[in-house]
Amino acid sequence: MVDYRAQNKDKSNFGSERTSVGDCSSETGPTPSGRHGVVAVLIESGRFLAIRRSEFVRAPRMVCFPGGGIEPNEDFSTAIRREMREELELEVEVIEHVWSSRTAWGTALEWLLVKRVGENAPIMNPQEVAEILWLTQDELLAHPDLLGSLSDFFGALNVCKTLEVCKTALGESTLAKGPDAESRPDTES
Repeated sequence: MVDYRAQNKDKSNFGSERTSVGDCSSETGPTPSGRHGVVAVLIESGRFLAIRRSEFVRAPRMVCFPGGGIEPNEDFSTAIRREMREELELEVEVIEHVWSSRTAWGTALEWLLVKRVGENAPIMNPQEVAEILWLTQDELLAHPDLLGSLSDFFGALNVCKTLEVCKTALGESTLAKGPDAESRPDTES
């Protein structure tokens, strides 16, 4: 089994590709490898929406944020809205573009802070998602199956700043409401 976390520990460009706030257009385009993707950062009540990838996709069974490839003629916002519908049947609104990165294998990633539109709970597409998780930053970073790009994300960004952006953009009442009880596993044991 390939250790994707070890592959993504090259920090030579760590944080160097951070972008400006609100940039949701694709100016740089795909990498020489041809791969360019989007990642959804959805935070509710201090917990991040994460998924365990299905056995049918790249990096099978790894834990990461939802997202996927950008199709021809798609901008970042369109791509992440499509990916969230495909993977989790969720409608989202893009708040801001928070970071750009490149994986060790050359895939360019655009990280977008999003919020849910409506009250619906995520419903996984089993072809793409094996499990839905609502985890804190510490729980994510301690997860044994974490995809390396998530460690890079938390290392490069001040997540407290991102949470403050969420509070401003979404309002305290939305954050306080948090994920629907049925949409996240019971974390108390």
